[in-house]
Amino acid sequence: MVISPILRGLLGLQTNAEAHQITIAPHVPADWTSFAIHNVHLGNISADFRYHKTQDSIVLETTRTGTGDCWVEFAPAISLRAKVLSVEMNARSLPFKILPNSNDQHVTMRFPVYGGPNTITIRVKNDFGLVVSNELPSLGSTSRNLRVISESWNATKTQLTLELAGIAGASYEIGVSNPGQIASIDGGTLTKQGKLQFDFPSGPPETYLHAKVTIHFTQP
Repeated sequence: MVISPILRGLLGLQTNAEAHQITIAPHVPADWTSFAIHNVHLGNISADFRYHKTQDSIVLETTRTGTGDCWVEFAPAISLRAKVLSVEMNARSLPFKILPNSNDQHVTMRFPVYGGPNTITIRVKNDFGLVVSNELPSLGSTSRNLRVISESWNATKTQLTLELAGIAGASYEIGVSNPGQIASIDGGTLTKQGKLQFDFPSGPPETYLHAKVTIHFTQP
């Protein structure tokens, strides 16, 4: 099986025939609520996966055909603010680990895939994500898209600071996953549609300016 860079990057899809293992470590945009992967081959086995995400759960459904051992390592990314309440496979508790990094954390578990359908359910609270939607500029034009230079959490995960860059005088919006957690915003506003809005001050035309925005969250 040849796995494209997109599958490796977004879905974290890898196969290891020697270990009889398929790895899925999705790191997808916050507004992706579902996706499916079909015909992942591992020796004589072909496996299918369906991923579903809501504000309080992540579900992976697996099916397989063929003979032989097949293990799956599932490690979806969640916000550094999120808390994992439980992980179950077919309604039975499944051991897991939390592997954090500077940007997010991965809920990691390993399990065998049997012949029938199997369902992994991860229950979480306080998950959060930002959705930056950029459009390609018209041919011959320069980009005017919002740029997120950096983002950093405080130690208690009640405050997220964004360093942004945008065109002078322009207004931008960022989509939010689970906006009900936001208590207030310094340097921006939360619209009725649940989006973050930022207005950059006036300046020289077509010049990018920098701004710092701090999002304050309700207590977990």
